[in-house]
Amino acid sequence: MDFLKRILDYFDDDSAKDMVNNINDELIKFQDEGLINDEQRDALRHYFGTVSLADNYGGTVAWLAGIIHESTDVIIPGEIGIQSQIDRMNNNIALAHIEEGTSIKLEDIDSYDKLMN
Repeated sequence: MDFLKRILDYFDDDSAKDMVNNINDELIKFQDEGLINDEQRDALRHYFGTVSLADNYGGTVAWLAGIIHESTDVIIPGEIGIQSQIDRMNNNIALAHIEEGTSIKLEDIDSYDKLMN
């Protein structure tokens, strides 16, 4: 794990991690209001995190960050294969939307309906 952290630190000073953590904090507000559950928050975090990373660093970096992040699931206690597959699927949906020009950023969400569609 230390090796992966050193690789990521070489490319970034935690800005990308902070970006995704900020997205998660915003999504927790929706969760606290009872608008989404934990699984939906996690799926949306992967989607919006990937979109934000791609917007700031490019699609290739966003894709690679997702691959690296999900590859660590096999060594983190409590993570199971199916969850990692779902996380990768949400990352891939975001990347496909970016490529199609149909992605949406969390800051552009102004209603629950827009969030869930």
